[in-house]
Amino acid sequence: MALRSWDTENAPSGTMMSVSESGWTKQGLAQLWFEDVFLKNIGPERPQALIFDGHDSHHHVEIINSAIQNRIVLIELPSHTSNWLQPLDRTFFGPMKTKWRKQLSNLMAETACTVSHANFFRLFSKVWGSMVAEPEKLRNGFVATGICPFNPNAIPEEAYEPSKHYAEKSIKGESKSRFICSLKLIVYQF
Repeated sequence: MALRSWDTENAPSGTMMSVSESGWTKQGLAQLWFEDVFLKNIGPERPQALIFDGHDSHHHVEIINSAIQNRIVLIELPSHTSNWLQPLDRTFFGPMKTKWRKQLSNLMAETACTVSHANFFRLFSKVWGSMVAEPEKLRNGFVATGICPFNPNAIPEEAYEPSKHYAEKSIKGESKSRFICSLKLIVYQF
């Protein structure tokens, strides 16, 4: 599958692109990102940690093996918790999503057009260009999630409550403390 219909010439400078048939990140794409983007941009200091969400494409044996070989500690967040536990979701991607929604609202109000392959990168570049990855803002994400400095009280109680999906299925006989324990991080170490 190619990106022929996309306005790739309007992508932010330095953008690397790959595509899957389904549009979802798959094993090969995650491994490509890990080796060609992440490893090439983190510098030589080891060990280092990579905190990521629990999507199936992120924990294949090839990525784990590559992480072990490169002395990268993989820290996988439980599913459906990245809005609480992922530092960059709290201080960078969350605000970026808000700006993206505003960009889409403005597009609809001004032109009655929708986002398509032909205008996606032009619109996204405006949002991306308005984002500033200030070191202090990024550090604040680690504080907000209680990762560094460690603060187990940084995450509010509501984060530990089952989502509507799980509440509908009802967790019978399970105590709240058991549910909280299920939110522990999964760490792959070398």
